[in-house]
Amino acid sequence: MKLRTQLLLVSLLVLVLPWAGCQYVREMETALREGQEEALLGSARAIASVLQNRPGLLSRATTQPGTPAGGGPAIYAHPLAGPLHLDGYFDDWNLGAGALEPLDDGARFAAGEDGRHLYLFFEVADDHIAYVAGDGSAIGDGDRVVLGFDTPHGTSRRLLFSTAAPGPILARAAAARIDSGQPAA
Repeated sequence: MKLRTQLLLVSLLVLVLPWAGCQYVREMETALREGQEEALLGSARAIASVLQNRPGLLSRATTQPGTPAGGGPAIYAHPLAGPLHLDGYFDDWNLGAGALEPLDDGARFAAGEDGRHLYLFFEVADDHIAYVAGDGSAIGDGDRVVLGFDTPHGTSRRLLFSTAAPGPILARAAAARIDSGQPAA
């Protein structure tokens, strides 16, 4: 055999090897995917059969730790990228309008945390703004937000947020009848 023919055969072999390697990798990937699908399907069938035979497992999920005590939805606190300027505007939260969750009365809220503090933003449509009279220490009439929560120790707390004018918002412990719209005794 001539040298030219030998070089041609070696060149063809060198060109065919990468192609054969690619084909092998494709077949191996297909086999691995099919195996993974079968394993996932088997796991799903096992879970479905357990849930079918024991329906009480799903009803206990609401009593697990971390579930809100009142049975309401959990509030997700978005991680905040930077410091907030507490001015009543949502633009420096850098979360987008989709982060605002609806409340029952048409208001919307968002929660954020920076590792040390928890922030709440409420957006309320109100045609008539009513400030609390004086320094805000008297309950009386006026717009306010009452926030109720359970502490890690199991005690219930309620905070009342109101303002006497544009600017800082006052927070204090709420009396028993605040959220019903009646003044506290």
